[in-house]
Amino acid sequence: MSFVESLRAKILGSLRFRVILGVCLILVTVIGVFTYWDMVTRTRFHLRREESKAFEFSNMVMRSIEYPMLDGEMEDVQEILERVNALEYLDLVHLCDPTGLIRYSGKRKAIGRLTYSEITKEAVHAQSLAKGLELRFGEQIFRYAMPIYNKRVCHKCHGSEKKTLGFLTVGIAWKPIENRVTSIRNREILLGIVSIVVVGFFLIRLISKSVTRPIVQLTRLTGEISRGNLDVSFDFGKKVKCWEVMKCHKIDCPAHGDADALCWYIEKTLCTGSATGEFPEKLEACYNCKVYKIHGADEIVQLADGFSQMTNNLKASREELRRMYDFRRNLIEGSIDGIVASDKKGNIVIFNEGAEKIFQCAGEEVIGKMDVADLYPPGQATKIREDLYSDEYGGPGKLANYEATILNKSGREVPVWISASIIYEYGKVLGNVVFFRDLTKRKALEKRVLQSERLATIGQGVAYISHEVKNPLTVIGGFAKQVLRKIDQDGKNKKKLEIIINETRRLEEFVSGVSGFTKLSKPKKTIASINKVIEEVCALLNYEFEAHHITVTKSIDLRIAKASFDPKQIKQVLINIVRNAVEAMAQGGALSIETYGKGDTIEIRISDTGKGISPESLKDIFDPFVTTKPKGTGIGLAISREIIDSHEGNIEIRSTVGEGTICTITLPV
Repeated sequence: MSFVESLRAKILGSLRFRVILGVCLILVTVIGVFTYWDMVTRTRFHLRREESKAFEFSNMVMRSIEYPMLDGEMEDVQEILERVNALEYLDLVHLCDPTGLIRYSGKRKAIGRLTYSEITKEAVHAQSLAKGLELRFGEQIFRYAMPIYNKRVCHKCHGSEKKTLGFLTVGIAWKPIENRVTSIRNREILLGIVSIVVVGFFLIRLISKSVTRPIVQLTRLTGEISRGNLDVSFDFGKKVKCWEVMKCHKIDCPAHGDADALCWYIEKTLCTGSATGEFPEKLEACYNCKVYKIHGADEIVQLADGFSQMTNNLKASREELRRMYDFRRNLIEGSIDGIVASDKKGNIVIFNEGAEKIFQCAGEEVIGKMDVADLYPPGQATKIREDLYSDEYGGPGKLANYEATILNKSGREVPVWISASIIYEYGKVLGNVVFFRDLTKRKALEKRVLQSERLATIGQGVAYISHEVKNPLTVIGGFAKQVLRKIDQDGKNKKKLEIIINETRRLEEFVSGVSGFTKLSKPKKTIASINKVIEEVCALLNYEFEAHHITVTKSIDLRIAKASFDPKQIKQVLINIVRNAVEAMAQGGALSIETYGKGDTIEIRISDTGKGISPESLKDIFDPFVTTKPKGTGIGLAISREIIDSHEGNIEIRSTVGEGTICTITLPV
C-alpha cells in the first residue's frame, strides 16, 4: 500500500479525521468565499475610486487650462500641464488634436508626436470618452482620454460647427494602486486564514468534546464488548442521586441509595409521576424528569446509557447462560453413562468422562477427529443405524434397551447397553446422541451367577456322589488292600490289585476335590505380605522346579506394603498357577514371578515358556471340569477364580501356542 493510499485509508477510516476534514473544508469554503467576495468588492471599490479620481483630475485639468485656452495663451496651458505632470501619482498628461497628435504635454519631448495609446486612439475613433489600463514602457497605467468638444465659448476661435477640438489624456500610475490592492488582498487572505484557524480550532474542540470524543470512546467500549469484555463503564453523564434531588424517602425503591444505578432503566421504581414504574414504558416520562436532565439529556449520553443498559442485560444473560451451560455440562460430565453426540455427518462433538472411561481415550483425541462409526466393530455401526430408523427398538429415531459391543482404545471389544436418539431441528436432522452403559461387570456378574447355579447343581451331584460312590469306593479299596496282603506272590494278580487300589484312591481324591470346590469357604483376611507368600510357594515347589529342570526368576517389588487378604487361599491360587506352569514345561524351561505395586492394587505376574494354550481352550479355561491336561480334573483354575473373585480381585490368562502363558493376578491393597 502506497503512502497516499495509507493516508487516505487512515483519514477515511477515522471519524475524528473525517469530522476535522469536514469542518476544515466547510470553513475554508465559507470563509474563503466570503474573503474572495470581500476582496473583489474592495478591489472594485478602489478601482472605481481611482477611475473617479482620474475623471475628477481630468476635469480639474480641463478647468485649469480652459481659460488660458480661451484667451489663446497656450504657453500658460503648457506650463500648467508641466506642473500637473509633476504630481507623484500622475504619469502623463497630454493635450491632443482631433487626429491624436500631441500638441501640448506635461513632458515637452512628447509634443508633436502621434499618440501610441490604444485608449486615446479608441477615443479619437469613437469621438467619445475612453478609459482603461494599458502598458507604457513595461508598466501599467490607467489612461483616461476625455474629448474636448467645441462649446459656445470656443466658437469665436473655432467656429460654430459641432465637432471635437481635441482630447485631454491623463495617465495615472497603476503601480501604487496595484500595490494598494495587493495589500488589501493580502490582508483579506491573512484575515481569512486567521479566521479559519481560530474558528476551526474552537469549532473542532467543541465538536470533539461534544461528539467525536464521546463517539470514539463509545466505539472503543463497544470494541471491548465485542471481544467479550462486559465489565466496561459508560460514565458519560453526571452521576445523580435521585433520592437527594427529588428529596425522596422511599428507601424500599430499588434505585434508592445506589449512585451508579440509572433509575430510568430500573423496573419497579417508586417514582411519583411515572406511569407504571416499569421499563421501558416509563422511559419517555423519565426523559422529562429533573433527575435525567441533571444527568445529561443529550443524544450521546442517551446512547451511552442505552449501551450501558444493554451491556448489563447482556452480562446478566451471559451469566444465566453460563449457569445453564455449567449445569448441563455437569449433568453430562457427571453421568455415569458414556454420552457421545455426533453431527449429521458423523463427526463426534460431545464425548463425556463416562465415555472416556468406557472407550479408554481422552475427549480431545476424539472430538472433531473421529467418526462415530469408528467406535464400533466393523459393520456394527451400519446395523445400529438401521435399527435406529426401524420400529423395533422404540420407534423410528430411537433406540432403547439395545445391546451391542464397542471397541476401546486398545482394540478390545466391550459389551455395552445403548440408548440413542436422533436430534431434529425444524424437521431436519442435526445429529444424534448415544448413551453407553458398560456391561462388563454385569456380564461378569451374570457369568458368576451362571457359574454359581452350575456349582449348585454340581453340589447336588457331589452330595449324591459322596453318598452313593465314596462309601462303596472306600469299601472296595479296603477289601482290595486286604486281598493284596494275603494273596500269593503271583505277579499278575498282584499288579491287578494294585491298579484297583490306585484307581480307587484317584476316584476318592477326585470326589474329595469336587466336594472341596463346592464347599469353598469365605476368605479369612489378615494383614499379610504378598511377597512372603510368594517366597513360601517357591520354597514349597523348589523340588519340582529342580526335577523338571526349570529356571525360576523372581522380581519382587519391595515397596509393596502389607495388604488385607487370606494368605492360605492366595497361597493355594499361586500353587495351582505355578504347578500348571511346571506341568506345561515337562522338558524344562523358564518361570518368571513378578510383583508390582500400582496405586491401590497389587499385581502378580506369572509367566512360563511352556507349550501354551490354544484360543479355543483359553476362553473356557476357568470353567469347572475344563482342562487341557491328560489327567487334570479341571477344578484348579475354577477354584483359583473363585478365590480371587471373593477377594474382589481379577485373574487373567494370556497365552500363545508354542511360546508360553502369562497369568496376571490383581488384588486390591
